Amino acid sequence: MAAENPTWLDRSYSDAIAATDVGLLGRCLDLGNVASSVIRSERLRDGAFLDWAGGYGTLTRLMRDRGLDFRHHDPMATNIFARGFEGSLEGTHYDLVTAIEVLEHLTDPRTELQPVADSTDLLLATTQLMPEPTPRPGEWEYYATETGQHITFYTEKSIQELATSLGFTSVVSGSLVHLFHRGQVSSRTAALVRTPKLAYMAGLGTGLVDRRRSLTLSDAKNSS
Repeated sequence: MAAENPTWLDRSYSDAIAATDVGLLGRCLDLGNVASSVIRSERLRDGAFLDWAGGYGTLTRLMRDRGLDFRHHDPMATNIFARGFEGSLEGTHYDLVTAIEVLEHLTDPRTELQPVADSTDLLLATTQLMPEPTPRPGEWEYYATETGQHITFYTEKSIQELATSLGFTSVVSGSLVHLFHRGQVSSRTAALVRTPKLAYMAGLGTGLVDRRRSLTLSDAKNSS
């Protein structure tokens, strides 16, 4: 379900991040653990990664602090925390791309996601699937009508159709976390995606190990 003609978007995005989005930092911490567990499960720890539509660069910085070679991409927001570590979609292949709380902001998901799909075989995205029956305005907080930024909403079927249209084999889908993939992913990875609490605990448990390979100091030296 999507807003047919969202004429209010210029006003909604007078600030890239809505003032009411007070959960941004906590979300990055939690989903950083989820992304880390998926990366480890697929044995991609030494790969190259991109956080697409990454806002202020918070997740990119957190993941680099864990020793993961993340890059940031978001032309709509000021990169505050990952300056110098921007990434491009053109001519670059990433082992995994994250799109955290992005899909519900897209006016044309197929067109806007195609360059992302062309750059990776694994796209880890989050968006809450629509409950059944479809809630009316005021009955589901994820509509976020106070900001006007959430304009596209997905069912499990439409997420699957979106994956196919983008050239992915399929998508492992939970109520919040979705992994678009070409080829196969392990049964462990599928379980982590379908159960974000499990993925969070797995990522949290490896956090101290990850930070032994942190890029924080080397990034600081390269930035000076």
